Amino acid sequence: MLVMDNIPTIPEMLKASAEKFRGLTALQMKDPSGNYRKISYLEFYGSLQKISSFLFDSGIKHGGRIALLSENRPEWPMVYFGVTSIGAIIVPLDPKLESEELFSLLSDSGSEIVFCSGEQAQKIEKLRPRLPLLKKAVNLDADIDKILTLPLDPARLRSPQACPLPLAAVAPDDIAAIIYTSGTTGNPKGVMLSHKNIMSNVIGIDPLFHMIGPGDNFLSILPNYHTFETTAGMFCPIFKGASITYAESLKSYHLLNNMQETKVTLICGVPLLYKLFLDGIKRQVEEKGIAARVLFRVFLCISMYFKVFLRINIGKHLFGFIQNKFGGHIKFFVSGGAPLDPKIIKEFDLMGFTILQGYGLTETSPILAACTMDNNVFGSVGRPLPGVDIKIHAPNREAVGEIMAKGPNIMKGYYNDPGATSEAIMDGWFRTGDLGRLDAKGNLYITGRSKDLIVLGSGKNVYPDEVEFVISKSPFIKEICVFGSKIMSGIRQGMEEVHAAIVPDMDKMADWVTKRGLELNDSTVRTVIGEEVENWGKLLTPHKRIARYYIAEGELPKTATKKIKRFAVKESYSK
Repeated sequence: MLVMDNIPTIPEMLKASAEKFRGLTALQMKDPSGNYRKISYLEFYGSLQKISSFLFDSGIKHGGRIALLSENRPEWPMVYFGVTSIGAIIVPLDPKLESEELFSLLSDSGSEIVFCSGEQAQKIEKLRPRLPLLKKAVNLDADIDKILTLPLDPARLRSPQACPLPLAAVAPDDIAAIIYTSGTTGNPKGVMLSHKNIMSNVIGIDPLFHMIGPGDNFLSILPNYHTFETTAGMFCPIFKGASITYAESLKSYHLLNNMQETKVTLICGVPLLYKLFLDGIKRQVEEKGIAARVLFRVFLCISMYFKVFLRINIGKHLFGFIQNKFGGHIKFFVSGGAPLDPKIIKEFDLMGFTILQGYGLTETSPILAACTMDNNVFGSVGRPLPGVDIKIHAPNREAVGEIMAKGPNIMKGYYNDPGATSEAIMDGWFRTGDLGRLDAKGNLYITGRSKDLIVLGSGKNVYPDEVEFVISKSPFIKEICVFGSKIMSGIRQGMEEVHAAIVPDMDKMADWVTKRGLELNDSTVRTVIGEEVENWGKLLTPHKRIARYYIAEGELPKTATKKIKRFAVKESYSK
């Protein structure tokens, strides 16, 4: 059972790690010269002390809001920890936001200082005249070195045994961060997370991944401003004394190079990342000819035999060449942000890779449940974390209902929005808005979002995720978003039916039509997609089949974790 009395604040946690892991590498990233810039735990601690002192000297007080607008880089956690170490509140923002969206969030949060990368500086400068509360804008590519090299009073800059500023000023229930959800269901809301919220989540994860520690290396791929990456990809490795390597880019060859050069042991990713990895593996096998394809399938069969009948995973030995592509040191992958196809987990498992799926929301700091090495149930998101309670509200005949959660990781509320807070939290239970069920062993299964549920005129329910899961198996469908749309005329007017927006995979479509001597045009695309929707739809019960679909141009709108914004798609195509 998780003991709540011993939850440290964020600065207390880093102070302990800096003292314990002093000379070990905390952060690293490849610089333009091709060398890795390495920052030890002591250097990391010294940097955030200087940032804290800069903020203190700039007049930032306890509870002051400081925005952070940057791509992933070592300065990102320096600023985050520097801000929270003086009791100020960090406001991480998406660097892909347009100027007006940034203006709205900076205004709502009342941010007094913005730390931004050079790429974002121009946006901020244009907005400054409209932001009266904004005192300073710090360009991480031009100003941060000045801050980090300024001489300080020796009483301020000490070893981790002392504090840059009194830690007593930071209490566990103080707000550490306001995170604006990019959301799949509406306008962004500022989620207020306290030091206790975040650190209880970090400590709750710790016993589940006891094999992680000094010598391990996390590859940071997901945007740091997203809570999943902040908690799992930043706080957890620092708490455990591991290293964080920031990917130089998201191009596959850069990711693989980073893995090989730094001996990466763990990656936190979203389902799309693992799908791309798997597609890349299969594509390379295909390119090597028929002998390689046959050998690959034979190895999969052998691995499956040992797994099923002897309960031994020999995938690492059979697929050593693929293991080496990923650096040869991967302990496991973590997947979150959206449901992952169990088939992908199984295929990676046969090649000797473990993918552990988890579940949570920004409002829950974010992790509520996770699979572990000892309990990796394919298709499930695992059991609740220690200290977290989960219940299914108003379950139907299939035991599916809304997932509700209670625990020390539940947010303090939505910033400046008590109405939304009271709707989301009832008697201490947070309403996730997700639908799911618990099995007899306490494993949680996600079936969809309650707001996305399609109720047909017959009264039958359709879960969009379930339909997408089946239809997306088509090799010619790159993306699909299923939603309910009201019938506009006829006897069933006003009732919902199942619609879908589909992005075709034009590369695979081109190969297919070329081999058959056909011409790739709009008519061919519509014909192929129509046949795929019909044929794969036969695997669904009749009432769940797609009644109407639309061919989308370009990719569908997505959140930071590459989750399709269903409300935006529905709004667009329902018109």
